[in-house]
Amino acid sequence: MGGTRKGILGDIKTWVKDPGTYKICWLTGRAGTGKSSIAKTICMEAKRDAAVVLGGSFFCSRSSGWAAQRDIRCVVSTLVQILALESSEFQQVLVEHIDSGI
Repeated sequence: MGGTRKGILGDIKTWVKDPGTYKICWLTGRAGTGKSSIAKTICMEAKRDAAVVLGGSFFCSRSSGWAAQRDIRCVVSTLVQILALESSEFQQVLVEHIDSGI
């Protein structure tokens, strides 16, 4: 709903624009508190802003979606796959590290 969650959205927008902050935003909370809506809003706004690079997103759900969305062990591999598909530079470095056995 437009106009809701202004405080947290403002905090996250400030975080997105600050190059000196952590590079991961992890939203947690009880069911029904608006985490998915907040994440969707931030992702949509980031996509429209050429100054913002959103590397990837991951959605965890106990009740719906793919089995991987219910398994926290899939977060890193999913984000690596998304980054490799979006960035040829990341893909090349990834391939080099996989080939070296890391």
